[in-house]
Amino acid sequence: MEFIREYKKCPHSFYAVNDSVHCKFIVADDCAIITTCNFTPTQFIYLGHVKIDKFTHIPNMKYSGIHSEVGQYLIMEDEKICNELINFFNQICNRKDTFLVSVK
Repeated sequence: MEFIREYKKCPHSFYAVNDSVHCKFIVADDCAIITTCNFTPTQFIYLGHVKIDKFTHIPNMKYSGIHSEVGQYLIMEDEKICNELINFFNQICNRKDTFLVSVK
């Protein structure tokens, strides 16, 4: 929750949610952080046990166990890559199925 709390203090921060695009990156100045981790409030809630009786798109499948995510981070200081990620982010934001959240 500390990450989300700090994120909300940044006046020029944005994130976008889209059902069909799943990219995870942060751009700050000329530094890009690309990760496998989710930066959402629910990511930081510890789930001792998970019990899913059925999946919407996977018939006859259920899961019972623990929640765990191992994250990887790639940090690059490259202005060109940062600009490409910003352009990609703007393309996602312009889709009509994207929900954009800004901190203001």
